Amino acid sequence: MRKHLFILILIPVIISCEGGGIVNSNSRGSRLRFDRETFNQKRQLWLEQDIQHYSFEQLIDRRYPGIWITVIVKNGKRSYFRSDHFHRDLDGNQIEELFLPGEFLGYVPFHHYELQNSVPEIFNFIEFLANTSDSGITTIDVQYDSKFHYPAYIYYLAEYPDRLSRLTMYITDFILAPNIPEETSFSFDRNAFNINRQQWGQDNKNYSFYFSYSGEFILPITAEQERDIMWVGIVTVKDGIFHDVKPAHTWTRPEPISAAQAWITTIDGVFAKIEEAADQYVDGGFRIDIDYDEEAGYPRRVRFVNISPDSPEENWAFTVKIRMIDDAAN
Repeated sequence: MRKHLFILILIPVIISCEGGGIVNSNSRGSRLRFDRETFNQKRQLWLEQDIQHYSFEQLIDRRYPGIWITVIVKNGKRSYFRSDHFHRDLDGNQIEELFLPGEFLGYVPFHHYELQNSVPEIFNFIEFLANTSDSGITTIDVQYDSKFHYPAYIYYLAEYPDRLSRLTMYITDFILAPNIPEETSFSFDRNAFNINRQQWGQDNKNYSFYFSYSGEFILPITAEQERDIMWVGIVTVKDGIFHDVKPAHTWTRPEPISAAQAWITTIDGVFAKIEEAADQYVDGGFRIDIDYDEEAGYPRRVRFVNISPDSPEENWAFTVKIRMIDDAAN
């Protein structure tokens, strides 16, 4: 399916407006080519189906071609995202991960207004593009799924005297009531954990490392909000004991946020915290994803995701990152 869609990108787009909806009315001399009548019909047909639990893949071909995002909707609201773009195993293979909405938007390379969180939001986005075309010549071509009536292909082109604005969006692989195994499973590679913990060993007594903690957040986000959920610092360990921590940047709060404080410790302490979290698992969905340093074995990235399928307001996620400093303390 994806291979065919990438071929489509290379074919010149032929604009087809089923209802001929071309509007030539604006004091600024703008011109809009958009079949609003068919658009309204399809949106109504979608709403009449009352589909509340589904998933779809979205590709935005503009600045970041080739990045597919799977959006999972439950009870009519975004619940999760999937992507294999952000995480690779030690062999360099891409790993598809499940993200909570706020957590994922911290990674997404699109503008926050481009990534749509549900089919109604896709319709709203198209309407926004049509209603904000107040100058130049704007073309919006939408092709709809014949069975469920959601927009499957969107081509937007705004022509101005001095520039062009273009966006192509694909919506594909629509699935009703998708299976989400992460909601009821525990994921933690204890064997890899034990191997890397042993590799780190007891010989590392004096070192420093960059430490970062990031929780969930929703874009757009203010600088003050970001300071409340993220913290970056430099941790120093001497004789195997935590010595001190200081902010790594001028924009970082002087003191670590409370959520990060528990993870500011030695590398041995980080291993112990991970093991404690794994041993406390009871039920629901819980993931501990870890990327280890190939040579030293310490955790470079630790990502925790807790999922309560019946109580989504109780879902949470955060990520801890560690990077050793070459000129470590002696």
